[in-house]
This record gives sequence, structure tokens and C-alpha cells, in this order.
Amino acid sequence: MSAVTTLREYWSFDWSKLARVKPNGDALHDGLAEYYPMFDPFYVPVLAVLFYWFLSDPVMLFIRSMLNGADIKDKNGKKIKNGFDQGLSLVTIVHSLALTIYSGWTFMNAFRITTSVYAEFTASGLGGWAAFIKMSCDANEHIWTKHDFGFWVNHFYISKFWEFLDTWIILLKGKKPILLQTYHHAGVVMLMWMFTVTHNTACGMMITFLNSGIHTIMYAYFTLTALEFKFLYKFKPLITSMQLIQFLVGISFTVPTYFTPGCNNDAQFWGTVGIHVYTVILIGLFLDFANKAYVKPKAKAN
Repeated sequence: MSAVTTLREYWSFDWSKLARVKPNGDALHDGLAEYYPMFDPFYVPVLAVLFYWFLSDPVMLFIRSMLNGADIKDKNGKKIKNGFDQGLSLVTIVHSLALTIYSGWTFMNAFRITTSVYAEFTASGLGGWAAFIKMSCDANEHIWTKHDFGFWVNHFYISKFWEFLDTWIILLKGKKPILLQTYHHAGVVMLMWMFTVTHNTACGMMITFLNSGIHTIMYAYFTLTALEFKFLYKFKPLITSMQLIQFLVGISFTVPTYFTPGCNNDAQFWGTVGIHVYTVILIGLFLDFANKAYVKPKAKAN
């Protein structure tokens, strides 16, 4: 199957030859697959990330200044939501609800495919760990192509562009996003692109399965708190802990590919190195966030 296999091919690859998912007669599947070629060339994620990183702030500030009316305050001086604020609240709810549904749909299907392949391999006589290693190395793209897992990795990659809205909504509210958020959204686009064009089943399987599961819970939380279910705020530290656990699990289950002969080609190897370096930094940023958001305030209160 045609895919990027060396570092040099990342920028010199003939993108018209990239092996993509095949039509299967399902309108949603085939409709999504039609958009994949638009996101294949390396300059697409690069330009998107550059725009996100350097232009999000001025562009969203301009939009806010154009659409946001004058602040209205009650007799106590508290700001009353104007039409812009109310519209932004609605956008937040719709955005979070849509990502909750999408993430849940992706997670259930990723779970279905991985468990069915695992059962298939163990039924053939392989032990549990040997079956998992065979899944990760994915000789002949058994999972990626035959079980159509490439379809789920492809559109999960594209969904990472959609998640830029998380930051844009914060900016439109007149707030500043933290480094944790901007680093996370920028980095994951580039890495998911690498997994997509190299057919990196191990990393694609881990991030699609784990991240879609966590995002189902996280965006459900965002939806409900945007609807003013304030009692849910106490679960925010739990969600942060779950995010940290997914990073540790993802690293632990993809490190063995380094030591399995013939498991990764050159491009897949460096994509795996990339996600591990990125995730270690992300863990540090999450721990710093947790310390500032939960540990220090609790210690101060005591």
C-alpha cells in the first residue's frame, strides 16, 4: 500500500499516490473519505498550525471588536450578557455537544474494531501480549485496510482542525488561552497527520481509541457546565487525571514498537518518537496546570 515510508518523503511524496480508504457503499463513510485528499499534503497541517498559533489572537480580537456591543451592567455593576455573549454561549453548547457525539461515535467504533481484531488474533492461538504486538505492528495493514481502521484515524485527524474552535471561543470571550491548550491543539494536528500519511497503526490506534474516549467525557462535561450545571465543576480534577492516565497508557503501549524488529519503517518510527516527545511535554504542562488549578488553591484554603 502506498504511504510515506521515509523522512524525505514527508515533503517530497506524490500525494496523489497515497493509499486511502476504499469506498464501502456507506454514504457517511464514502462522503467523509472524499475530503481526505484535501488534508494529505504536508503544507495543509503546517499552514493551519501557523495560522492557529500566530493569527488566532488578532483575528478573533478583530471579530470580537466588530460584533460585541457595549457592556451592559445591572444596578450592582455586574455585567449582563448582551446578544454577542448569548450567541457565544449557544455556540459553545452546540460545539461541545457536537464533539461529544462525534467522539462517542468514534470511540465505540474504534473499540469495536480493536476488540474484534484482538479476539481474532487470540483465537488463532496467540497469547494476549503477542496479539497486541501483532496489532500494533500491523503487517500487511491488516487492521488499517482490511478492518478499515484507517478510515477512523483519517477523520479523527481532520477533527483536530475543528478543535481549534476551543481556543477561538475562549478568545472571542475576551480571555487568553493557556499554553497547555494551544500547545496541545497545534501539536496533535501535526502528529495525527504523520500517523495518517505513514499508516502508523500503533500510534493511530492508541490516540484514536484513548483520545476519543476521553473527549467523549470531557466535551460532555463542557456541554453540561455551559448549560449551568455547576455541581459538575467538582469533577474537573477527575477529568484532568483521566487525561494524564491516557498519556501514560499511550506511551506505555507504543514503546514496545521500538524493540520489535520490522515493526516500523523509518517514517513511522520518527512519528512515534514525535508523539512520545510531545506527550512527555504535555504531561509536564498538565501537571503544572493541575498544581495551579487544584493543589495550590486547596493548600491556600487550608
